[in-house]
Amino acid sequence: MRKIQKYIMDNAITEYSDLMDMLFCTNQTELWQVASSHTMFFEAYIRSKRNRIKNAVIKTVAKEIDSHREVNIIRIMRSSLFMIKSR
Repeated sequence: MRKIQKYIMDNAITEYSDLMDMLFCTNQTELWQVASSHTMFFEAYIRSKRNRIKNAVIKTVAKEIDSHREVNIIRIMRSSLFMIKSR
């Protein structure tokens, strides 16, 4: 099972079906048999990795949105101050 987990990490596998197809197409019969008999474990492991990636992307996008929001707030504040000074 450890060999398959390493294989998943090395090949950036994010779907159980991709794992099974890759093992099948590369004639890794023994690993294919182990993976097919431990479906629940490998599905959960791969799903967890996929969710970690998705959550990292969401956090990155949220930070980017927040930074743009801050820049826009600063611009609005500067514009407002300029308007007040020019009166």
